[in-house]
Amino acid sequence: MSDPDTLLFGPNRFLFLFDQAPMCRAPLPARRAALDAPAFADELTPIARYMAAEMNRNAASPDARRMAEMNAFDANACIKEFMGLPWWQRALLGDMLNQCVDRQMSYQTAALLSWGWKVRQDGDWDHKPLIARQFHPRNPNGPQHWHLYGKTLYFYDVWSNIHYGYVGIAAGFSEAVLLDGAGLEQIGSDLVGGRLPHQDAAVAGLRRWDNAEDRAAVTMGIQLYRRRPAQVSTQDVLGLVIHSNSVTRKPYTP
Repeated sequence: MSDPDTLLFGPNRFLFLFDQAPMCRAPLPARRAALDAPAFADELTPIARYMAAEMNRNAASPDARRMAEMNAFDANACIKEFMGLPWWQRALLGDMLNQCVDRQMSYQTAALLSWGWKVRQDGDWDHKPLIARQFHPRNPNGPQHWHLYGKTLYFYDVWSNIHYGYVGIAAGFSEAVLLDGAGLEQIGSDLVGGRLPHQDAAVAGLRRWDNAEDRAAVTMGIQLYRRRPAQVSTQDVLGLVIHSNSVTRKPYTP
């Protein structure tokens, strides 16, 4: 038989105390629950990291800068400059006043067309299909549209809407244009998908055709650009999603 002093005070004393003193241990059901409990699930941070990089890159891209330059053209400044010229130069330039107005309209139209092409469904700046395909830890054999953070699932379309608002402001569009443009795009997406567009009667403008959650996410991106115009971090983007009560979410049930 082993010497109790050796068990209590020798190299194996902790093993002895653990085995011989069950009153010091957690009850078996509690220990089993602790072993069975999953670690904190975080499927959002990898997406937030990817989207922060996309927002930083696209907001500073040649496409966004070109749109910003076109949107910045001011017919009034053009007219003021024309009127400051000597009379003989004004005579040589002819009907410059109308040209200034036409240039502004043409530039803004061109900027809108460029923007619409980039953010169209399945376009370069529509991240929804890529997120569903590449971030799918719980559905490795197919796309995943809901992502888990803690005990809450978040719908995947919030990320691209935040990008839309952030990069749209960087490209020189106003908040009104972006929100109405999102509503116009939603009409097209619904029709392409064989669904009748649905409008919110309490909302004015084309944005009434977009759902409230999408409008909220676009607004979040707009506000983020105003706070962080130079660069956004992973935590900036992640915080917007998990702290918002306006994004599409639901409780997780295993």
